[in-house]
Amino acid sequence: MMAKVRTGSAGTENVRMGPLALFTLMAVICLAVLAVLALSTSNATVALAERRAEATTQLYLDEAAAQVFVAELDGQVAEMGNSTSGLQAAVDQATTAALDSVPADSQRKLSIRTNIDGEAVNASFDCGNGRQLDITIAWEPDGTLSVQRWRMTTVVNEEPAMGNLLGSS
Repeated sequence: MMAKVRTGSAGTENVRMGPLALFTLMAVICLAVLAVLALSTSNATVALAERRAEATTQLYLDEAAAQVFVAELDGQVAEMGNSTSGLQAAVDQATTAALDSVPADSQRKLSIRTNIDGEAVNASFDCGNGRQLDITIAWEPDGTLSVQRWRMTTVVNEEPAMGNLLGSS
């Protein structure tokens, strides 16, 4: 048995939308909206993961350089004994050793600032990503070093950059 298609007065065919066709159309529109939202969420997640990976890499770079700095400074101070006269030379050599310990592509990112305050050495390790490791090493009367401060600080950007809906920037 064949179904007849009703034609209008001008010879055009009338197509009526049934409830099932309307439901299917709404489902397709909802799925398309969900696909766009999933795409924008995945782009934002990838961008956040990349920023976190870079921040963690820089954190470990600062920490590793600071560990080398302290170890080298400890070795230099042990050779000096109780004399503070060569402390600046020891700090300079420890700074050079810390810079040499990081990979060559990261050396241009790392900056180390040091100063001697009495019998304490202050050092700041900065990779230029808004995070900075500040340490203070005190020189004890018996000729040993003690860590007085080891603190990672972060500069907070008060106006975060807003990305667009579909982009990751």
